[in-house]
Amino acid sequence: MCSACRSVPSWGTPSAGGSRSQCSPHWPSSSPPGSSFCCRCWADRGGTAPGPRRSLARPSVITGLIVVGLVVMAHFAAYTYIRPALETLSGLTATSIAGLLLLYGVFGLIGNLTAGFAAGRRPVVTVLLLSGGITVALVVFAFFGGSGVVAGIAVALWGAAYGGLSVSGQLWMTAAEPDRSEHVTGVYVGVFTAAIALGAAAGGWVIKSVGVVALLLSASALALGAGFVGIVGRGPTRGSGVVR
Repeated sequence: MCSACRSVPSWGTPSAGGSRSQCSPHWPSSSPPGSSFCCRCWADRGGTAPGPRRSLARPSVITGLIVVGLVVMAHFAAYTYIRPALETLSGLTATSIAGLLLLYGVFGLIGNLTAGFAAGRRPVVTVLLLSGGITVALVVFAFFGGSGVVAGIAVALWGAAYGGLSVSGQLWMTAAEPDRSEHVTGVYVGVFTAAIALGAAAGGWVIKSVGVVALLLSASALALGAGFVGIVGRGPTRGSGVVR
């Protein structure tokens, strides 16, 4: 019996004096009243007495939140104003823009399914590839968006890359904290939502101040910066190795 065990008349393991013993500070949450496990018994059976929970402020979690937050900001800074960008650079009509947005949605679905499968095995690499895809799409759109065909290709790539980001980022979070997936997912959703608002607001200021091309290039630089953070930062670990 460990030193934390004490005698109580309620439940636990019967002691020599006829009372029952309980290890209240370390009682396993999975052991119901009436169980014969205290700390000593739990350890003797190969278990580990539960201790204080770790903080979520771990390098792998922080890196993932920064990367996803920056990519989401970059995306919404540009995508919020995709219609004026297409009108200004490509000279497309409302009907053509609607068709391109449909194309964006179709490729977004494809990207979601493909990236979800890949991120289940390699979340960091998947998120970095998606960040790179958004960067390339925005640069191509900024410099060659005068062609409707090129604009369509850029929008399709953009949709595929961003379509897989949400699920891939969440898989990064759950790989970083597999035992606290609910908690880390809540933090992830909060950061994701804040990044949407910040990106849209920043994009509005940029497009009003310096124009569409500068908006697309600044958003691509932000996505590129996110990729750099992901490369130099700490990723989730599995066993003794880093899950890249």
